[in-house]
Amino acid sequence: FQATDPDGNVIAEVEDDLIRTTLKLRGMLGYKLINGDGFKLRVATGVSYDLLLGIDNSEGNIAWEMDDFKDGSFNLDLAVGLDIAFLTVEPGLSYGLTNVFEDDPLPSENDAKYVTTSLTVGIVLGGGSR
Repeated sequence: FQATDPDGNVIAEVEDDLIRTTLKLRGMLGYKLINGDGFKLRVATGVSYDLLLGIDNSEGNIAWEMDDFKDGSFNLDLAVGLDIAFLTVEPGLSYGLTNVFEDDPLPSENDAKYVTTSLTVGIVLGGGSR
């Protein structure tokens, strides 16, 4: 990640090996596009809140501490789900709506927000017909 001034000069460069542990609280609404016997396809959207539980900077090459981050962040979530027989797969994207730093260390036109991806794989229990 590089931050530049309006003239294009690099003013800061960050390599992020920071590991964040969060608890995600999510509310989603979905719509089934296809509802076949052995195949289902759905889309979903909603909001989530990531509660920051911890920061692991074991490499010690980044000077950020837990106090540098906000306690959590609100996100907009999007997902596409696919059920084939008894297996379910759902890739998702979570786009941050709030800044993650208490005080943005690199003030710029772009505020620091998280964009994360996820992949959920599971087994459908029960009939799953509705």
